[in-house]
Amino acid sequence: MLPNFCPIYIHQQFSFSGYPQNQSDKFFDQFFIGGQQPGKRGRGANGKTIVLAAVEKQGKKFGRIRLQVVPDCSGAVLEQFVSTNVTTGTTVITDGWKGYNFTLKAYTHHKIIASKTDDKSSILPGVHRIASLVKRLILGTFQGRFGPEHLQNYMDEYVFRFNRRKSRNIGKKFMRIAQQVTSSTKMTYKQILGGTSPYCLLAN
Repeated sequence: MLPNFCPIYIHQQFSFSGYPQNQSDKFFDQFFIGGQQPGKRGRGANGKTIVLAAVEKQGKKFGRIRLQVVPDCSGAVLEQFVSTNVTTGTTVITDGWKGYNFTLKAYTHHKIIASKTDDKSSILPGVHRIASLVKRLILGTFQGRFGPEHLQNYMDEYVFRFNRRKSRNIGKKFMRIAQQVTSSTKMTYKQILGGTSPYCLLAN
């Protein structure tokens, strides 16, 4: 029987580094995971975990995604996320959040300003679709319960599965995980249970 920390370790193997970037247009936004809390809503809400999302725009369809758990939506955090996942010359599509007002000289920045009457899900549809699917995963598979320290691992697994959703070769998916397990950096018991990982969390 596997020790109870083994599933956590395997979850951490869904994060891969060195995945090539491309110049597809990308939607960028954030969503929040956590139960309803009294007080402020949106980016300043308390008691919720922030997840940044990048979704490739391929005509009317969506391509690959990236998800990263972050402590806040400051300009420095957003800039790091964009620069890690976007190659020079890409069109970056965001909402009107002031945190995106960092230097985007290397990109084409398309800002969509939503009015109070706009349907929010229609502004950045790719991100809203992914946010809905991720929340459904949390509510269904994990029964709405998760440790914030392990949430990035769950996001990495979801990214791995979503980006390979059209692959018909299940064996290749398994072999990719097996390859990662056998070639990855050694992790300590404390790292596994604490949710920290030495791997890149963005390139799936």
